[in-house]
Amino acid sequence: MEAQFKKGFFEFISAADSEKVHSQTIGWIFSEYCNVFNPEEKSAILNELCFNVEIIKYDFKTIKKVDVEVKDIDILIEGDDWRIVIENKIKSSQHSNQLLKYEYITAKTIEDAKKIEEHCYTKNFCLDLTPSMRLDGEKQPFYIYLSLIEEEPNGFNYWNRINYSKLQGVIKKHINKKSAVEHTDYSFVESYLQTINNLSSTADSFIKSPKEYSFVFSEGKKTKSQLLNLRSQENTASWYIKNLQMETLLQKWFYSNLVKSIYSRGFNFEYSIGETHGTALLDFFFDEITIDDKKYTSILQFQGYAVKLALAGNSGSKNLNNSDLAELRSRRKNKFATKLAQSPTFFNESGYVLLEEDKIISKIVSDLSTPRSLEGFISIRLENQKKQDEFWQLKDNPIDFVIGMIKKAQCIFKELND
Repeated sequence: MEAQFKKGFFEFISAADSEKVHSQTIGWIFSEYCNVFNPEEKSAILNELCFNVEIIKYDFKTIKKVDVEVKDIDILIEGDDWRIVIENKIKSSQHSNQLLKYEYITAKTIEDAKKIEEHCYTKNFCLDLTPSMRLDGEKQPFYIYLSLIEEEPNGFNYWNRINYSKLQGVIKKHINKKSAVEHTDYSFVESYLQTINNLSSTADSFIKSPKEYSFVFSEGKKTKSQLLNLRSQENTASWYIKNLQMETLLQKWFYSNLVKSIYSRGFNFEYSIGETHGTALLDFFFDEITIDDKKYTSILQFQGYAVKLALAGNSGSKNLNNSDLAELRSRRKNKFATKLAQSPTFFNESGYVLLEEDKIISKIVSDLSTPRSLEGFISIRLENQKKQDEFWQLKDNPIDFVIGMIKKAQCIFKELND
């Protein structure tokens, strides 16, 4: 039975999934304009969010300034000698190594900022960091990564990862000591906590039983106006997911939990979770392979129904005209197809019918995607699942399915290597 949710103020004004509104509300709670919590209580709340402990580790009582969306930082809370940076994620994910940029902007000393620059240079991250970006004053920074789902922050320094459920629990613990009569802002904070509870409970409902929400995988590309029966499902978890268009976010959380389970079984491949056109994708990266004296990164990709093998890497000079570029792409696809045609594992798993070598190579070439750039990847389906079939994500053992595909991909890429 689906949980029922109360449609509150933020849902009514269609702001329950707005990262900006959440950032503004959180910033307001810690500002001088919110009268619900006194300085000691705000310090206690911030300590729990920064350190995940209930004891006071740092004095955050003297809040001098609270800014929202300053220098691209979602929430910046400042005292005399400290700063708290909160990166807020509702439906989006980290991008463009943004956490490194925020660390550089808020680094306590020039030396600390230079360490971040050196890290970016070592990792070949082009963030265009300049001294003019940095905030004035040598203040101790603390970093909080706040997200609806579990996602590891990719920063150079330590970011304390908390989810919205944790935020709700910490604030609720302190507001329970209050009354609406004494504090004029009490009801607004209560309404905000109800919205956080709706968001967190909905996400938890999905991750505990994905099969009950199969539309999450099939309707990620649809707009709100295209989704049917929203009114009849109002105040249910399904309604909440559809109305707030949480499908892509929940797909990413599904993949994140999947990877954790896979890692627990000893598979430690580098991976990434992203999205294209409203559908989340999961990439596993294998060792570089060499084809025709050129090196490529080998990739196993899961997206929607599709399970694909892919190669990525620069296959030539960027200074090419369109004709030469097209020829190079064609040559690259033919080399990949020739290798695939020689792979026993690929043939056993892909369902291709044995033909003369030139015909099967031609068939594989036609099934290969064409890269948009030299750095783009070419891919081909490994799993011939049809759209009328159940999504593999909803299988009884999706973890075993993914592990099985990983093992097959390992064999195929080994067979492809020169």
